Amino acid sequence: MAKKVLFFMRAYNSEQYIRQALDSLISQTDTDWAIWIDDNGSTDRTGEICDKYATKDKRIFCYHYKRNNNYTEEEIEGAQALLKNILSKSYAEYVAILDSDDCYHTDFVKVMYSTAKQHEADIVVGGTIMFVDEDQTLGRIRIPPDIIIRNHEVKEEDFIKLYGSLRPFWGKLYAMDSWLEKDKVAPYTGEIDNGFDTYQVLKMLNYCARIVVGVAQPLHYYRIRKCSEYNSILDPKRYQEGTLLYDVGVETAKIHNIYTASVQGFLHAVYFNHVKDLITSAVESQGMTAAEKIEFIARSLAEKLFFQCTTIFQTDATDFLRQAVQKVLESLDVLERCKLKRYYLVRIFDKPQTTNNDANDKIWLFSVLCDPNNLYHWGSDKFPDINSSQTEAVIKAINEPLTNEHISAKQELLQAVADGNIEFALEKLNYLKSSIPLDRDTLCFEMHLNLIVNDFVRAVETAEIARVFWSGDKDIEDMIQTVYKKAN
Repeated sequence: MAKKVLFFMRAYNSEQYIRQALDSLISQTDTDWAIWIDDNGSTDRTGEICDKYATKDKRIFCYHYKRNNNYTEEEIEGAQALLKNILSKSYAEYVAILDSDDCYHTDFVKVMYSTAKQHEADIVVGGTIMFVDEDQTLGRIRIPPDIIIRNHEVKEEDFIKLYGSLRPFWGKLYAMDSWLEKDKVAPYTGEIDNGFDTYQVLKMLNYCARIVVGVAQPLHYYRIRKCSEYNSILDPKRYQEGTLLYDVGVETAKIHNIYTASVQGFLHAVYFNHVKDLITSAVESQGMTAAEKIEFIARSLAEKLFFQCTTIFQTDATDFLRQAVQKVLESLDVLERCKLKRYYLVRIFDKPQTTNNDANDKIWLFSVLCDPNNLYHWGSDKFPDINSSQTEAVIKAINEPLTNEHISAKQELLQAVADGNIEFALEKLNYLKSSIPLDRDTLCFEMHLNLIVNDFVRAVETAEIARVFWSGDKDIEDMIQTVYKKAN
C-alpha cells in the first residue's frame, strides 16, 4: 500500500540542525511517511548522522554525493535508479519538502493529508512560523486563508493573502502526479537559481493543479539564518530573478482572472521588497568592500522594473536608497568616500565638498542625470526641460557663450601657475567657474589647482564631474588619472 507522504530533503553541512529536522518527522502523529535525503557532499558529520537515522528507521533513505552541487554522471544515474522505485504514486500519494534546518509540527502529516484527501487536492498550502536562529526570537508568521481554489477560481483578496505562503516549496503537500509534472511545465534553464521554488510552485498552480486548498494553521517552522546560502549569495543576477518572478506572478494573476490594479500593485510591492532585502543584505555583508556594496546597490536602478517601482513608491524608495548608501559610507574617511563618487548613486546622496551654492548643486545633479550608467535617468523629473541623455545639451544650458574675456582669463591663469602665483590663478578659476563651469579647460584647471594646494577631495569630486561630461577626451582622462594617482 502506498505511503501517504514522501518527504524530500537536501542537506549540506547541517550537523547542527538536521537531528531536529528528522526528529520532527519521527514525532509525527501520523507515521505513514518516508523521506529521501540528498547529502550533497557534506564535509561535517551530516552524512554520518543521516546514516545512523536510516539504520534505525527504514522510512529514511540517504544518498551521498561526493561534492556539493558538482555531481558525477555515475552519481546522478545511481540516484535516479533508486528514485525510480519510490518517485511514483504506487509508493506515495503526496510529496512534501523539508529543509535540513527546518522542522514540522507533529500534526503536519495528519492535518495536511486529511485535508488533501477530503478535497482531492493537488496542492495543500499550510502556514509557517519563522524564528531567528541566533536568538530564537519570533520572526514573521505566514498563515494562508482557509480557501478552496477550483479550476483557477479565486478572489483577488484571497490570492494576495495566499501568495506569501505559495512561494516556497516547503510547508505544502503536492499530489504525486502534480509533482512529477513540475519539471515539464517549469524546467530549469539557469535563468533562476534563488527563487526557483517560487517559479515552479506558481507554474504548478497555473498548469498542474485543479484544486488548491489553504489550511490556516502554522504547521511548519522556518529557521532564519544570517549565514544561510540565500543571504550570502549576492549576485546582481538576483535582481533579474526578481523580475522573472514578478512576470510569473502576473501570469498567475491573469490565468486566475484577477489581474486587477490592486493585484498589480501587490506584485509591484512584492518585487520592491525583494530588491530592498537584497540591498539590505549587501549593506550588512561582512565579505564585500564598500565599492562592491555601492556597485551592487547601483545595479538595482539598472533594472527597469525597479526603476518603475521607485516612481510608484517614490518617497519610500528615495529614503531607503539614501539610508543604504549612507550606511555604506559612514565608516569611510572623507577621501575614501569621495572616491566612491564615481558612482552616480553616491553623488545623489552624498553632498559634495565643492558644493556651496545653487549653481554647483545643479551641476552636481546634472552629472547624475548624464551619467551613462544612469540608464533610466533617475532624477530627471527635477529638470524636465533638459534632455538628460545628452551631455552637450546640458553643457550648453549651464555654460555661458565663450567670450574673449574667458579666453584671456584662461591665458592669465596659465601664466599665474607658471609664475607660482597660485592665489591669482585661483581668482581666475573662480571667474571661469562662475560663467563656464563645465568648460573642458575650466575643469582641467580646477583639478590641477586643487592638486597644487593638496585639496585631493575637491580634485576627485571635480574629476568625477569631468568624467561624465567629457568622456573620451584624452586631456581630461589624463588629468583624471593624475588626480587619482596623487589622491592614492
